[in-house]
Amino acid sequence: MKSSVKSGNAKEALLAYERLISNENLLRKAVHAAAEPIAEAIRQNVNNVTGKTDADITVLDAPSEAGTVTVLIGATGGKGGRGFILNFLEHGTSKMRARPCVRPALDSEGDAIGERMAEVLRPVLEGGA
Repeated sequence: MKSSVKSGNAKEALLAYERLISNENLLRKAVHAAAEPIAEAIRQNVNNVTGKTDADITVLDAPSEAGTVTVLIGATGGKGGRGFILNFLEHGTSKMRARPCVRPALDSEGDAIGERMAEVLRPVLEGGA
């Protein structure tokens, strides 16, 4: 089986890649598109008593090197500083059984991460924007 790459296609692919990596806003949008459903699944899984822990689950931009985008998915401190509660729910304590909500969310949503990002990036990779 022969395969070949036409130089025009390679140049177009390289240009699309350069447009992609130079557009940090687009990369951020793609990463958020993948992260938001995971955050929503965590919200649905969280076993909360106050009804406030799930409201604190969010996707936050994290500092990262140029050309990369990093986000954090988890509980923020909230007004009452409840961010730490998510760790106790996930892993349990000596007096409370674990009630995982993060790992099940990653397990259920993880397979779709690439496709969600591709939906955002596809127009640029195909030569648009």
